[in-house]
Amino acid sequence: MATSDYKLEREFDGLTTVASGMNSGVTLSGIAADQYALGVNLHVRGGRARTRAPWEDLTLSFESDSDRLAFQKGKHQGAAFYSQGTRGQMVSAVAGEIWITDLLNGATTSLMRGDGALSLNHWGVPRMYFQQAQRYMVIQDGYNKPIILGDGGARRAGTQPHPTDAGEVVPEVPVGKQMAFGHGRLFVASIANGFIAGDIDKRETPLDVLRFSEETYLNESGAFLLPYWMGEITMMSLLPILDQGIGLGPLMVSGRHGMMAYAIDVFRDEWLDTDIGAVVMMNAGSMGHRSAAIVNSDIWFRGSEGLRSFRVTRDEFNKFSNSPSSREVNAILDPDTSWLLHAASVELHDNRIWMTAHPENVTQENPDGSAGRDIRHRGLVTLDFDPVSTITQSGNPAFDGLHTGPFPTSIVTGSLDGLDNLWVWSKDNGYINRLYRLQEESHDWLRLDAFDKQIESKIVTRQMDFGNELTLKLICGLDVWVADIRGDVTVKAYWRPDGTKEWIEWKTPVLLRGTMEAPATSSNGPAEVFTQDRIAIRFGEMSNQYCPPGRGRDTEGFYIAQVMLVWTGHMELVRIRAFAKRANEDLGGCTEDEVSALPRTGTRHYTYSYELTPGDGSWQT
Repeated sequence: MATSDYKLEREFDGLTTVASGMNSGVTLSGIAADQYALGVNLHVRGGRARTRAPWEDLTLSFESDSDRLAFQKGKHQGAAFYSQGTRGQMVSAVAGEIWITDLLNGATTSLMRGDGALSLNHWGVPRMYFQQAQRYMVIQDGYNKPIILGDGGARRAGTQPHPTDAGEVVPEVPVGKQMAFGHGRLFVASIANGFIAGDIDKRETPLDVLRFSEETYLNESGAFLLPYWMGEITMMSLLPILDQGIGLGPLMVSGRHGMMAYAIDVFRDEWLDTDIGAVVMMNAGSMGHRSAAIVNSDIWFRGSEGLRSFRVTRDEFNKFSNSPSSREVNAILDPDTSWLLHAASVELHDNRIWMTAHPENVTQENPDGSAGRDIRHRGLVTLDFDPVSTITQSGNPAFDGLHTGPFPTSIVTGSLDGLDNLWVWSKDNGYINRLYRLQEESHDWLRLDAFDKQIESKIVTRQMDFGNELTLKLICGLDVWVADIRGDVTVKAYWRPDGTKEWIEWKTPVLLRGTMEAPATSSNGPAEVFTQDRIAIRFGEMSNQYCPPGRGRDTEGFYIAQVMLVWTGHMELVRIRAFAKRANEDLGGCTEDEVSALPRTGTRHYTYSYELTPGDGSWQT
């Protein structure tokens, strides 16, 4: 292999802040100095990359082993948080059964078992539909009469006495799919591209919110159809108009190819003579009923091309382009299977958008014992709306990147005992349904993931050209500064010159011994945690050099390059500095004999390598 004694002063390049997050929507040379090409299991709020918050595995208990197996092995069909003041329950659908989970003790029971059991819902539908209307939770499968939770029990929708005509009855919630509640009314998509409005809620008669009598008896035009070209209804949501002080605004109803806004705040008796619907979006729409989240006075939703903002998409109607707001994470979202996007889940929590990514079909067991199919996701994409904002300055939203560990089927948010929570239903390896909760303020000082796993994080830098991408350089080494080290953290560094596919590992992984914990005694109280100060790591000589076919020179000589750091455990990345020196342009490449003699010691890294599984190999809850 050719070498060179050509020496000049060292040149430096690196990463000092990541305030603008991940960006894979441009070429490597177009990534800004405060961005990175790929992030896995990172949070970047405050301008530094650090290990993401851990997930806690919630232990669920069941009345019998048969209940447990039916819940664990069945097809996940959706979930929702049922708010009851400061308390709440998790309501989930598995293989046609509705399960209620007490989030304080994990007790999980089925409404379709035991005394007073309800009949099964359709166990073959991909997802069921949940909507809370005041004190009631309504659950639909599109085939059977909806299930209504509330007033201390559960029942199927039926009829109610007519409010004025003695002896007459009026129907309750009709069979349907997507639902929304606002302005005192429940709205139900009762046909593929149409929906109807329920009666107005009255405080003195709370059951009125479940009645659908006005359309039938008053002929007040409570039924609406989406334009045919928009397709079937995929999502219904109320858009807040906070900047005008009027609270909830129009009802937004989306198909896959467009969106309508309905001015339902207009008096009901004017609906018959007034066109209250308006087309507000064309050629873009929400892909699923759980794939949209309200952010202030905006709706962010998963469209066919990525994550979109309703307001940003509207603003771009008069421009040449109308692209989604997620180009920065194209590398993660582009491989998504389009016909599985109806199962996407999007939620807002901790001023971040959480969105499922990379859906896939997996095997599950049907109630009759046959094999069926379920949909899970390989990870989550997070968009931080508060990366570096303070009272004196504000920053643009930034994508953290990809979160791996659980295999999400549904994302659920809710307030429990005054604290906002984010839960993820996951179909883990072994195809077991599990429930995880995000621990922003973990009491575990090591910040371990579920099953006591250390989180594996990864960051890939932008292109480094050391000031000039047209001059040949030799790599000399890499310095990495880190902080907030919790326990033992292993750090590995990799180098990739001139766009090669394989990553070359530096000689030795570095083991950092960070946090110390003072023992707790009856005299000194709770344990004290001492966080390790900043540490500078120097990676020197690379362990393996080889000549990738077609490169024409060894991997020490390069024009542009990237660095990747992979660490296991909790730490904060302060900065990266790579240093190189100018090389003689006559630096030769590998000869044909050298190429055949040298092993290909570079490696390709799998983005979804980190997974949550029980350490003992057990799949039992």
